[in-house]
Amino acid sequence: MITENNVIYYAKMNQNGEIIVPKTSVIGESENILIRKEDDLTFSIYDLIEYKKILEKLKQASEMAISCGNIKRKKFFDEYIKELSFSVLDVIRKDSSNKVLIPNHVKDMYDIEDRVLVCDGIDHIKVFKNDENKKEYEKRLINIFK
Repeated sequence: MITENNVIYYAKMNQNGEIIVPKTSVIGESENILIRKEDDLTFSIYDLIEYKKILEKLKQASEMAISCGNIKRKKFFDEYIKELSFSVLDVIRKDSSNKVLIPNHVKDMYDIEDRVLVCDGIDHIKVFKNDENKKEYEKRLINIFK
């Protein structure tokens, strides 16, 4: 499965459990990669530097909320920062040929065998076992916003 922008595709895993990430992807130039659990259907792959920038922006937003006296907003940001921090599954190095190792504990957690569905996003990549998991994830998102 490939879209017109090549942002969604199936990636075959080699015998070492590695997938190739295109240089044009959002993490294409990264060396240090962070793998984060999203939920039971998907995990995300981030450039570690960009992930730290996301956390820093959220911390600044939390500080701004408290300086404005908005305690509820501060609590929201603090909980989100905590969730992002505690859902990290692994930090790995991507090799020079753009291979990203999917650690065994992550493959086991998501019941991944020989390929994954990769969705390149704005600041991270979402990885699904298959298209069915992606569709279920999308249904959940739609239900959240109803």
